[in-house]
Amino acid sequence: MILAAKLRLPMRQRLADRMWRAAKPHYLASPLLSYGLSSDAENPGARSWQELKLLGYVFSCYEQHEAYEHLLEAFDSVKPVSAEQETEKASFIGSGSGDSTLNCYRALKVTGQADVDAWQFEKVYRRRDNDDLERVKALNAFFGPSLSSGELFMPRIMEIREGSELAIIYSRLTPGTRISKSRAVVAGGAAVRMLMDLSVQTVPPDSVLRRPHPQFINAHTITRDWIAGTAPQHLSEFDAITDWVEQNCPRFLAHGDLHRKNILASGAMLDWDSCGIYPIGYDPGLILARGFGGRTVDDLESDLISHFGGKEDNRILVSAGLFYTLVFGVGKRSVLGDSLLSSLLTRVLDRMEITEC
Repeated sequence: MILAAKLRLPMRQRLADRMWRAAKPHYLASPLLSYGLSSDAENPGARSWQELKLLGYVFSCYEQHEAYEHLLEAFDSVKPVSAEQETEKASFIGSGSGDSTLNCYRALKVTGQADVDAWQFEKVYRRRDNDDLERVKALNAFFGPSLSSGELFMPRIMEIREGSELAIIYSRLTPGTRISKSRAVVAGGAAVRMLMDLSVQTVPPDSVLRRPHPQFINAHTITRDWIAGTAPQHLSEFDAITDWVEQNCPRFLAHGDLHRKNILASGAMLDWDSCGIYPIGYDPGLILARGFGGRTVDDLESDLISHFGGKEDNRILVSAGLFYTLVFGVGKRSVLGDSLLSSLLTRVLDRMEITEC
């Protein structure tokens, strides 16, 4: 690797090395990386969002804070917290996989802050062609006080710095271990019931929180194509079920990306980028589609009744929850196998014939 830095997380470093070797011929024609090589080099900007993501990840693997900060500033007018000038400690703490963020995150102990607020989490968002940032901002505006306390909570947002292309959110860093796979459904059920208790009446009809998230639109399209290829005789029924869920089922605030990596043992619920006001069963379907529930359709139905039943009729929650499990199970290419998904489609069709909202 051409960047000089201390050794850390060897597996991530090896990945960064491979990424750099693959991209090196392309970047040799540009001075983009020169800032990370010498202090007197030209300070160019990334030519695209994808370049920014790639180089941000490479810099994060080698704790190149100064080069990373320069990368952001050169790309946009937004200025991140300076690890050298404004913090006592700074470290990159992992990565994500979404398209709307840089997917390399920092933990910063900010100088001059009260102890409880000193440690902050930095996350960089793309502003164009992306509503995830607006969802987080709207969530904070409408539900921030309600979500920032309790046994399950959203880490409090400390500051948002916005430029024309990027925005950086600083929230209170909440340390804690991930819950075990065996606890995922139980913890997810507690989170769903907590969110269902929050009133959504004050959120206006035109709010971004009331729009379907692109992950659902994409997953639904993939699922519809799958049905058209494997069971075309049921396609019109699936379309009718989709309309039924959308038009008739009660709606609640949903996290939109619940899984065990986003629920910590401390109670912190992370990564609200996909949040929204969705029909009942949305979050439960996401959790079960990731393989954290039972291994048969009967098991999945039992999980929905046992762990996610809230103040609404369980029959409605179970029917919609199975629908979303199917959509995200197929559309997000989850661990659910084809045999289980085919059985799940049959159950969804059967239940919708007898369920009334």
